[in-house]
Amino acid sequence: VRIPAVRKLLVRIREQPPKFLVALAWNVAVDHAGGCDRDTLQDIADTLARALRDSPEAQRTDSAYRTLAELARYDQVSVSLDDPRYAAAMRNLDHEEAQRRKADFSLTDLDGKKWTLRELRGKVVLVNFWATWCPPCRQEIPTLKLAYDRFKGQGFIVLAISTEDPAILRKFIAENGVQFPVLLDSEAKVEENEYHEVGVPVSFIYNRSGAIVAQALSFPTMERLLEKLKRAGLR
Repeated sequence: VRIPAVRKLLVRIREQPPKFLVALAWNVAVDHAGGCDRDTLQDIADTLARALRDSPEAQRTDSAYRTLAELARYDQVSVSLDDPRYAAAMRNLDHEEAQRRKADFSLTDLDGKKWTLRELRGKVVLVNFWATWCPPCRQEIPTLKLAYDRFKGQGFIVLAISTEDPAILRKFIAENGVQFPVLLDSEAKVEENEYHEVGVPVSFIYNRSGAIVAQALSFPTMERLLEKLKRAGLR
């Protein structure tokens, strides 16, 4: 249902007056990119790039340029946009990636076990920032559970990091059968200092050498997650 609806919506957006294009195209990218197939994802990126080319300067937001850069970098769609602000957004991603490659943290899970990122070299690690109050976070939990069950025998680990109260987290994971570690970052130090306030939901996938090979704002479909895990060597 989602993909045909998104395609129809993109056609309608391209017919709108220029002053509305960026806001409409950006909202579709933020809300629906995670759940679409590759062809529709490319169509979303094309529509957003076209909006940024054709709209008045006052309507071109930094958020829209960043989202387009993220689609190009992390979802590997093709973007043709000769724009200094788009180039700047790509440079910002380069800078953030360089900082996150240096990330290391030690956090305790709900059972009191300590997890240190650097000590997990040799495994494929998905670091997920999430919250129980966040609908997209809740939406991706079943997909993460399926991936964890499928690949844990190959050395795949999910570290789900939350700033919430442990009692709230325990209730949620018990009700939803979550088996992977849920780590406590009560003061958001890891999110802010190591990953620079990424917000939720967002995930980073490290390969066995400790390099980030993929990032995503959400994983609503298994197909999209499998694409990214493949880059880390999981089959």
